[in-house]
Amino acid sequence: MPNLTQLRLAARAIFDETLLAVDAGEAVRRAPHLEGSQLTIQGATMDLGNGCIYSIAIGKAALPMALALEDVVGERFTRGLIVGPVRTPLAHGTPEACVPRWQWCEGGHPLPNEPSLSAAAEARKPPYRTSFPAPHGGGAGSDCIGGRPKKSTTCSAIAKRRW
Repeated sequence: MPNLTQLRLAARAIFDETLLAVDAGEAVRRAPHLEGSQLTIQGATMDLGNGCIYSIAIGKAALPMALALEDVVGERFTRGLIVGPVRTPLAHGTPEACVPRWQWCEGGHPLPNEPSLSAAAEARKPPYRTSFPAPHGGGAGSDCIGGRPKKSTTCSAIAKRRW
C-alpha cells in the first residue's frame, strides 16, 4: 500500500496534468499546424496561398490564446482582435505593448458592456467578418483564421468539433 508521501506526489502529478489539459494557450498550440501555405486545424486543411492569418480571441483566456496562435503560425499572422477583461496590472505593461499585432478591446465580464458592443462592431469589419472559424472548446474563447478550406468542410462543421 502506498504511503502518504507517494499519495501526495501522485495527487500533485494529477493536478499538474489537469491544469495543463485545461490551459487555453496550450489547447491553441495543439490545434493548428502550419506547413508552408497549408494550415490544418483539427483535420481540416486550408491553403492560405499568399494570404495572411487574422484572428479574434474572446474571453478571459483571450490573451494566452492569442499569444499561442501567434507562436504557432509565426510571421503568417498579420493582425488580430482581442476582446476580454483587462487584467491589471499586466506583467509587461499595457495590453498593446504585450501584443503589438493585436488590437485590444476591453469587454465586460461576466456581462457584456458598452465596450463589448464596440468590440463586436469591430469584429464585423474586414478582415474579420470573412474569417474562417477554428474549433474551440466550448468556452467563451475562439479563434478565427482567414483563408479558404482546402477540403469541402463547412465552417459550422469545424466549429462543432472539440479540441
